[in-house]
Amino acid sequence: MSAPWLSGSAVLLLVLSLQLHVQLSASITEEALVTDLVYLDIDIGGREVGKIVIGLFGATTPKTVQNFISLAKHEYDFGYRDSIFHRLIPNFMMQGGDFTKGDGTGGYSIYGPYFKDENFIHKHYGSGWVCMANAGEDTNGSQFYITFVQTPWIDGTHTCFGKVLFGMNVVRECEKVPTDKHDRPLQRIQIYDSGILPLTKPFLVAKSNAVFNELDHSLVGPISEPTHGDDFEPETTPTEDYQSI
Repeated sequence: MSAPWLSGSAVLLLVLSLQLHVQLSASITEEALVTDLVYLDIDIGGREVGKIVIGLFGATTPKTVQNFISLAKHEYDFGYRDSIFHRLIPNFMMQGGDFTKGDGTGGYSIYGPYFKDENFIHKHYGSGWVCMANAGEDTNGSQFYITFVQTPWIDGTHTCFGKVLFGMNVVRECEKVPTDKHDRPLQRIQIYDSGILPLTKPFLVAKSNAVFNELDHSLVGPISEPTHGDDFEPETTPTEDYQSI
């Protein structure tokens, strides 16, 4: 028995359903939902170079995002203010967030010395992606890195939880800083202030290279005045492992 022909209205409905499916699939595949904003104010060798604003993916990586937010605003009286980017590799990434040692052997999360890899939903899609540095499986603390290029060879080993939405020019300025043979910047790259920006509603960003400005400023509230952080002495000694990607 031959299959019955679909009616014209049924065909139209099928086409519309397929189009909707394709659009939804593209949205899931090509975009990430920004739920929170964090800023890092950067100076190089004591010279202020600007603000980096990072969009965070709290819907897909809520635990990692909460850790980053709390450290950025010093919710527990320790965090990123006055810490440095201790490791820099041009055409790869810059790594920071070690506010206890400043050399890649320290750091501390709001959950304790370590917390587990949350997931690997987001990949290293291009420049400006923000991901957790670690010393192996389930060793996330406070250290993170910002990519200079797409780095697919480390997909599936580091939790990516944000993207630079404003200030990619500042990231590029950092990339130009000379380094020694151990990838340590020869000029101090410091986060002299950090915090959160109020966001009126979540929005989608492309899973692609960061651009100079991908931030809709109409969604952002006022930024507080810079304040420098205090030194932090953890109750539990952090790991001595070098957190490297």
